[in-house]
Amino acid sequence: MTTASEKLPLEGIRVLDIATMGAAPLAATFMADFGAEVIKVEPPEGDTLRSWRVKGIETAWKVYSRNKKSVALDLRSEAAVSSSSRVSSVSAGKSAGCVRACTSFRCAMLICV
Repeated sequence: MTTASEKLPLEGIRVLDIATMGAAPLAATFMADFGAEVIKVEPPEGDTLRSWRVKGIETAWKVYSRNKKSVALDLRSEAAVSSSSRVSSVSAGKSAGCVRACTSFRCAMLICV
């Protein structure tokens, strides 16, 4: 456990989590646990995990989304893609270098330093 004065290992890194299922959302959660600023990009109707409920509580969503910020964007529209590009291109007021984290199916995260 770190104290308030200790820096976490991934502080200063911004991650756009655009994945919906599988290992990528969990990897983004771990990055947030280690200090990265993780922004979860959801479709306007909400992430699939929001509908998984146990006794009316969105348990999976609470676990996978801890320490993340959230924004709703329809990535099928040009305006939303442009907005996500602006979020990823500027980190803490400076130009950022970004790396796409891809699975065999599609890119799931954008990691910016």
